[in-house]
Amino acid sequence: MARIRSCGYCGKLHRTNEICDKKPKRRESYGEDVKKQMTFYSTSKWQKLRELVKCDNNYMCQICKEIGGISYADAVHHIVPINENWELKDDIDNLIPVCDFHHSEIHKRNINNKEKLKKFINELKNKK
Repeated sequence: MARIRSCGYCGKLHRTNEICDKKPKRRESYGEDVKKQMTFYSTSKWQKLRELVKCDNNYMCQICKEIGGISYADAVHHIVPINENWELKDDIDNLIPVCDFHHSEIHKRNINNKEKLKKFINELKNKK
């Protein structure tokens, strides 16, 4: 006898062996740009560059530092995303070490250039 469960996709009840029609289809093929980006992020060149950027900034989130806080840099963010300008992928001036919180805020707000980043930092400073 099959069990019944509540579906997280449609909210209805389904047998456990059924697949809901509302479940998103898995993306089997990515575009060439996405494949290129995923490949870049797995290279030793990127890993070394990322570590260098963190080390040069004492492993501190530069946004937290700017607003008077201290936080570990969990990520190194491309200020201008590599899908917008591939040539800047390993430009050290296009990289900033950030904590997970600020990294997600940058992406939520679609901050994709230095001017927007400066404006974001100034907004954070003014809130204090």
